[in-house]
Amino acid sequence: SSKYSINANGSLEIKNADSQDAIMYKCTATNLVNKIAKDTKLELAYLDDVTFPTSTLYILKNDKTEVRCEKPKGSPVPSINWLKGGQALPSKKFRKQGCCTLEKNKTKLTDTGNFTCVAKNG
Repeated sequence: SSKYSINANGSLEIKNADSQDAIMYKCTATNLVNKIAKDTKLELAYLDDVTFPTSTLYILKNDKTEVRCEKPKGSPVPSINWLKGGQALPSKKFRKQGCCTLEKNKTKLTDTGNFTCVAKNG
């Protein structure tokens, strides 16, 4: 079967699209009276893995905590959210600085846990 096919409704179907298919396409409709053409660009969506510079942090009680992940490349541009123990972080306990850093000024024992940096772009 062909990589490209035109469906009954006139839509173009591309099987297993890859970076070579991310180009401009022109759709043309013609009848006895007129001819109409429109261009559209195919952009492939992708999201790389999130990485951490350090997997385990040891912080002294009452010290400042900074947990950082590296923002992954992606299209559309990904947004970053943080979880603690699989749950959304209470915004009063921690602050998000920039895209990828989680901060707390005075760390408590109750702040211990597993933090997850979640990237989404769709």
